Amino acid sequence: MFIADFRKAFLVVVILFLSACVPGSTQVKTAMSAQTQWPVDLDPALGWMRPAMNACARQFPDKNLIVNERETAGDAPLYLSWGETPDPENASIFELGGNDFAVIVNRDNPVNEISYHTLAAIYSGKINNWQEIDSTLSNQVPLEVWQYEFVSSLYERFSIMSDLAGARGGVQQLAPDPKTMLEAVQTNPAAIGWVPAGWVKTDVKRLIITDSPPEKMFLPILAYLKEKPDDFETAWLLCLQQ
Repeated sequence: MFIADFRKAFLVVVILFLSACVPGSTQVKTAMSAQTQWPVDLDPALGWMRPAMNACARQFPDKNLIVNERETAGDAPLYLSWGETPDPENASIFELGGNDFAVIVNRDNPVNEISYHTLAAIYSGKINNWQEIDSTLSNQVPLEVWQYEFVSSLYERFSIMSDLAGARGGVQQLAPDPKTMLEAVQTNPAAIGWVPAGWVKTDVKRLIITDSPPEKMFLPILAYLKEKPDDFETAWLLCLQQ
């Protein structure tokens, strides 16, 4: 009798426990299903903006930000680009700020600055070792020049900035993206490369480029919207500007 009563009591407790759990699970599922997916296409040059993009999106719990990296605008309603890009049809364009070209070397490299013309000479193959840049360095240290793949928009932008379109020369190592470029320069004392400035961390050294034309070393960050922005999109873009 006691055992039977105990089993009944235990069964009631289990039923009550399961009943209490179900509403919570339903609430979680409802909250997840209530989120609206919001796709954004992102220029790979602006990959460093992902943390800020996610932080701004978290202010809107009903939105689920989906970021796709593309060199040109796709099907998403919004495309973020470093510099101008062929306009999506009937797009509205908003400038969010800008980002510089950053020429980088290994932290142990004693060189702190080079001229704009020296940079062009390096990437055209006219300068091949570090002594030609700094006479105190050994001529036994060849430059290891890093560039992006020649079909990429990053390579195209650098060529225009440095007035080297179609004038590549010398041996160059190829990086598929800024992250790989940073890793290559960080691990090789003889390396030189470049990234959009937003990518620069303390594990590499950014060179000062003297006598560079200011308009060539800077590109705007542009938002291309296929339709007039709604309240959410406007607030999200304003958040990115801060």
